Amino acid sequence: MASAAARKKTSAGMSDKTSDIILVAICAIALIIVAYPLYYVLVASVSDPYDVYAGKTFCCPAGSRWTATRRYSPIRRSSPASSTP
Repeated sequence: MASAAARKKTSAGMSDKTSDIILVAICAIALIIVAYPLYYVLVASVSDPYDVYAGKTFCCPAGSRWTATRRYSPIRRSSPASSTP
C-alpha cells in the first residue's frame, strides 16, 4: 500500500524555480570567465606573436604559425635517407 506521503505530488515552488535560474546564470557567467582566457591562450599559441600584440586575435587565430609547431612537435617525420634499418 502506498502511503499518503508517496501519493502526494510536490511541485517546485516559485522560489525554487527562481533560485534555479539564478544558479544557472551564475554558473554560465563563471564558465565564460574561466573558459575565455583558456581559449585565448590556445588561440595565441597558434597565432603569429605580432598579431597577438596588435590585438587581432580576439576570436580567431590570425597569421597561423603551424610551421614552427610542426618543427618542434615530438612526432618526427623521417626521410628515407636519414632512416636506419
